[in-house]
Amino acid sequence: MVNPYLPDLSQIVDGMEVKVRLFARLREIVGSREVSVEVEPDATVADVMEKLSRRFGEEFRRYLEENLREERLYLVLNGAGLDRARASNINVKDGDILAIIPPIGGG
Repeated sequence: MVNPYLPDLSQIVDGMEVKVRLFARLREIVGSREVSVEVEPDATVADVMEKLSRRFGEEFRRYLEENLREERLYLVLNGAGLDRARASNINVKDGDILAIIPPIGGG
């Protein structure tokens, strides 16, 4: 029997949570190696990065944009590398893990 005094929870669409792992300069800007971002069910990798930029400010946005444009950052979703140019077409799911990784140098 349906209780008319309780909301119909089946009609509520919850946001999804994506974990983002940060390295090097982005980790320094944010002050953490991992953050969670709540996104809508149809969100893309680009949406996640936009939310991060709004949350962590202009320095974060500038670093992200410059280094993605110059192909100095790698995007990895659940262990698989992504084509940066297609970030706006790749959807994320609840529980996904996005890593933003700088190139590793050394010799």
